[in-house]
Amino acid sequence: MRQLKKEIWPYKVSINESDNGYKIIEIETWLEETMDEFGNKWTPVYRSSTTDYYFREEKDAAWFTLRWT
Repeated sequence: MRQLKKEIWPYKVSINESDNGYKIIEIETWLEETMDEFGNKWTPVYRSSTTDYYFREEKDAAWFTLRWT
């Protein structure tokens, strides 16, 4: 299982795709349009039924949570 350094990526939001019906492409397009390319402010970790999105800043994780959960 992939582990990210909490010092760099301290905020995590998990999206269960089967519960909300969102598509990864739609989410990540929104992230790139609003928060820049992946790896700068956010990064995903894909799992079998969920995708974990990690953020460098709390405000970005909160904004993402309000939009997608």
